[in-house]
Amino acid sequence: MENITTLTTKGQVTIPKAIRDKLGLKPFDKLRFFIDEEGEVRIRKAYPSLEDVVASLPALASDLSIEEAIELAKEERAREWAAKLRDS
Repeated sequence: MENITTLTTKGQVTIPKAIRDKLGLKPFDKLRFFIDEEGEVRIRKAYPSLEDVVASLPALASDLSIEEAIELAKEERAREWAAKLRDS
């Protein structure tokens, strides 16, 4: 699968839809770039580390269930991304 895209003056590119679909990429997914032994650039979907997941959870209060705490963390992350989008 070969696709051509343009590098912007800010160093950004649009990943073609066929590649996003093949990799299962969604908005705000993190990507890992690396250069292999042949000098080719590779892109992979980056998955959060356990430390990232734990750091995104709010401190558990005695009156919150695990499910509620996870939902709070998701809402907080969504607010953070919305703020980043507004600022960019």
